[in-house]
Amino acid sequence: MSLAQHIARSHFYALSAEINPALAGDQVPPPGRCLCVQDDNRAVLQTLYANLSESYPEAGMPYWSVRTWGLMVWQPIILTVIGVHGAGVLPPLGALRQNVGELMVSGYSLPEDGWEHGPEAQLLQRGGQSLRALCDSLLAELRAITPIKPLNALRLVADSLLSAIARLDRIRPELARSRRLELARTWLQAMGLEGQSSLMPLPLPDGRTTLVLDRKGCCMHYRRHDGELCATCPKLKGEERLARLRQELMNDA
Repeated sequence: MSLAQHIARSHFYALSAEINPALAGDQVPPPGRCLCVQDDNRAVLQTLYANLSESYPEAGMPYWSVRTWGLMVWQPIILTVIGVHGAGVLPPLGALRQNVGELMVSGYSLPEDGWEHGPEAQLLQRGGQSLRALCDSLLAELRAITPIKPLNALRLVADSLLSAIARLDRIRPELARSRRLELARTWLQAMGLEGQSSLMPLPLPDGRTTLVLDRKGCCMHYRRHDGELCATCPKLKGEERLARLRQELMNDA
């Protein structure tokens, strides 16, 4: 490994932990609690699904399925975006080992070899292909346990991907809004997910304009006893969704 490659990987781990402490690397999962596309994950997925169904019995199968799916893919999606656009590397997603807890998938480990280095545009295309392959493999395993709809599952992948791209200004402040919109379209094309989600500029009362999700997929959180429709939920009418998004963003500011 060259010095430049070592620095890039170190930067990748530092950025990941900065974005979310749960994304600090080298968290080797304990035996029987690992999710990896190279393994047979049925037992660990069945346990996670059962734990969710026991904790939220009122939410029903649509929520248990979608929540399990979201937990399975959130880390590889964010790590891929951070790697490509933050550190100039593509982590070996096929060897990513995720730590599966009782109700959460959080923490991971990656091997030393198999990382890809190169121009950003090249890594984006390779990242899109690798991420889609990982998602397709994991979705097939989950569908052996629960009848989750592939279309909604892939729409949620697109939502998570674009949410990460919208927030790239946290680690790449020089990226203009127009550039992030362009990247969103390019990533969707690279993953074969054109039209499954999008970003839209939202003007705020304080004069700022931010990028927000224009979603087509539903996370089913509203089915929980403590849940509600998300501000970006496609079940909300357009004007109500925009009003809630403006309010949430102003409150966060």
